[in-house]
Amino acid sequence: MPKQKKQPSELEESFAQLWRRFGNGMEPVREYKFIEGRKFKADFAWPHKNLVVEIDGGQWSKGSHNTGLGKRRDAERDRLAVLAGWRIMRFVNNDLEQRPIQCCEEVTRALAQ
Repeated sequence: MPKQKKQPSELEESFAQLWRRFGNGMEPVREYKFIEGRKFKADFAWPHKNLVVEIDGGQWSKGSHNTGLGKRRDAERDRLAVLAGWRIMRFVNNDLEQRPIQCCEEVTRALAQ
């Protein structure tokens, strides 16, 4: 049976809506495979700027990013991304809920670099 495509989380959809409203107009690529030879996909990527945005949820509900395996996988992925020249920005649910405009401003600043 083929693997089903990952459905965006509520937090990812929240960021996408925030970006459309407060971002700088440069649309990201969603679920972008950004490391050659690996299955890792970025939640949001701007390939021409080598920028990845990851939306990490489940901090308080034992989500996949907080298991030992999840942390190990994220750490490996981040290291390989840096070695391949990518910059990674991570946001958690509190970031998007408490300071949504600032999150978009930070991404805009990174895209301007």
